[in-house]
Amino acid sequence: MRYTNVPIFDFMKKVLVLILVSLVFTACKDKDDDPSSAKTSAELISLNQWKLSRFTDVSGQTISNSNLETEALFLFAMNFEFRNDGEVRGVDKTSGNIIEKGVWVFLEGEDAVNVKLAALDYDFKIVVLQTGKLTLQAPTGNFLSGVGDEINLEFNAVSL
Repeated sequence: MRYTNVPIFDFMKKVLVLILVSLVFTACKDKDDDPSSAKTSAELISLNQWKLSRFTDVSGQTISNSNLETEALFLFAMNFEFRNDGEVRGVDKTSGNIIEKGVWVFLEGEDAVNVKLAALDYDFKIVVLQTGKLTLQAPTGNFLSGVGDEINLEFNAVSL
């Protein structure tokens, strides 16, 4: 006796085919879900412009703008671009014009970066560098006082 004309078996065949097709597509999925893991630090930092989103203390608590020096607040007006050729640019968010140009270089095996602009020559510790997120840490000296010895600058990516 053949069961091919029974509707339940037709239904089960379709379900089985659907499951097999799903498995094939799932198996073909890219195993590397973190796109930043395949990129070098130089590629990640120069992938896009960076917009300063906030200053935090080392525990991640946001520092109020009223506690920041004028020079620190000025950084909110710019996007930063770390170019492959070692040039760093401060780009006005509104006009898109380059406000400042300087140079950047990795330090300490890419665990830190030195940024030299007209009003800034700083060694920043790299806390986070991944696709879409950059966190730099610096001594509080030029930014503010009273929150400890170090301050974090958290940046989000801005597509080029």
